[in-house]
Amino acid sequence: MKRYKKYVPIGLNGISHLIVVLNDNNNPIAFMGIEERKLEMLFIKNSERGKGIGKKLLNYGIDNYSINRLAVNEQNIKAKSFY
Repeated sequence: MKRYKKYVPIGLNGISHLIVVLNDNNNPIAFMGIEERKLEMLFIKNSERGKGIGKKLLNYGIDNYSINRLAVNEQNIKAKSFY
């Protein structure tokens, strides 16, 4: 995960819509970035995975931003199986 940390801020520069999920303490636990109608990034904090947050974010993006394409890091097996 550390290798992605340096690329996320760079990637955010090209994102028009950033949706962030906060926990009860107002700490970010997930976010997705959308450009045009493409899901460019979706990150969920490890401790929050398996709780349906990714599915809710994806459905929110489809319903509110008309997402019809996505980018998947092919090396991320969990992401490939999610999509």
